[in-house]
Amino acid sequence: MTRAAPGVFTLDQSGAGQGAIVNEDGTVNNPTNPAAAGSVVSIYATGEGQTSPPGQDGEVVSALDVRRSNLPVKVSIGGYDAEVLYAGSAAAQVAGLLQVNVRLPASLLPNEVLPVILNILDSNSQGGVTMAVK
Repeated sequence: MTRAAPGVFTLDQSGAGQGAIVNEDGTVNNPTNPAAAGSVVSIYATGEGQTSPPGQDGEVVSALDVRRSNLPVKVSIGGYDAEVLYAGSAAAQVAGLLQVNVRLPASLLPNEVLPVILNILDSNSQGGVTMAVK
């Protein structure tokens, strides 16, 4: 039985290319609007498995009642581990939308489009998802 099946959303909804990632200043990450190494970004995904407290299909999660992932969450950017600051529901969104806030490694090279991999327990998100770093 698979306990998690992570998938990172992409801007063009193809499942590959630019990830649905928001920069620290609230703007959408893309090659013309990259994130700085060492900054915090929010990655939007699904498939985190059971949450605490348990979610209900179709329920809109309030900011006062967010759900946290029960399983360990890791993120790799360009092959480097990013510090996971938060992994759980996105406030004012439907249950099942996973928001993962990470601090980008300071060692990332500037002016790069880098692969993003979300790992939950023992499952990786799809390959081919990227983000831009300045």
